[in-house]
Amino acid sequence: MKTIKLGVANYCVPCHAHCRYCLLSSCGKATGVSFERGQRLAERLIKESADSGIGISYYIGYCMDTPFLREYLEFCRAYGMPSAKFLQMNGFHFMPPEEIDALMRMTADLGVEMMDFTVYGTGEYHDRFAGRGGDHGLLEAMLRSALAHGIAVNVSVPVIKDNLEQLDQVLDEAQRWGAEKVKLFLPHSKGRGWNLRDKRITKTDYENLSPQVKSHFSKTAVKPEAEWIRAQEFPHPTERILTLVLTPEEADRVESMHFREILAMLEALDDENRKKMPDAEALSRRYGDPEGMRMYRVRDLILLWRQVYGRESGESLRDIQDERSHFCTEML
Repeated sequence: MKTIKLGVANYCVPCHAHCRYCLLSSCGKATGVSFERGQRLAERLIKESADSGIGISYYIGYCMDTPFLREYLEFCRAYGMPSAKFLQMNGFHFMPPEEIDALMRMTADLGVEMMDFTVYGTGEYHDRFAGRGGDHGLLEAMLRSALAHGIAVNVSVPVIKDNLEQLDQVLDEAQRWGAEKVKLFLPHSKGRGWNLRDKRITKTDYENLSPQVKSHFSKTAVKPEAEWIRAQEFPHPTERILTLVLTPEEADRVESMHFREILAMLEALDDENRKKMPDAEALSRRYGDPEGMRMYRVRDLILLWRQVYGRESGESLRDIQDERSHFCTEML
């Protein structure tokens, strides 16, 4: 398995929402190190990796609501990171219009070109899902302000059984707001997503969607579990992105390590996990439902089987795909 990139994640900014679908299982507090400390480490690793052929990315927070947003964007721009131009905008504190306007003006001046807003359904349902009243209205206000400052906006909508009947209305609302693109997608099972696995839509649910809704679905192939099992077209990736997640408990140790040592540590964690984890074909035989009609992207189906194996087996498996600690992203 070839490592092509090393990420550094510093969850130093708490999120103000409490979404039922959070890949980080946000706990309402920061779990990383200070902003300055994390950025110093990322900058050192960028310099130490200059001749390695491995790129370094750096990102912060459970959300982007930080007083250091300007410094973060300037850092990302200085090192040519995509985060300099794109921001995910959920989870901000409630702001009056003038504060929203100032935020959007600042980010536009710093070169942000695109923002994404995740919407779970219509107003009342979205607010319940996000765990706070008024969240839907805040997203609309922020989105409209972003557009007014020349920033393009996307709206992303995870589709589960509970919001199926709202999807046409969600699309209409997003288009009235002025969203440039609305993307519907099937959820993963990372973090709190694990608790939504029984809410996954079926083939019949998908077929009954309106043409408008279907036209906004992600282009990534989705099929019922039974069809993935019959096809046995499971990917066998050869490249990966490894991510170092900074925590106060580990900070002193990783700060004393060279880029090469950190890379070797993460590769060893992932390699050991792969030795213990059955391949996709074996997992499908053990956990797959040959009659299953729930819809998946293939990566999410394999992830779910791996999660079940990790919970049921006696192996001392460390979930290297759990984004709350050091993790691996396979390049499918």
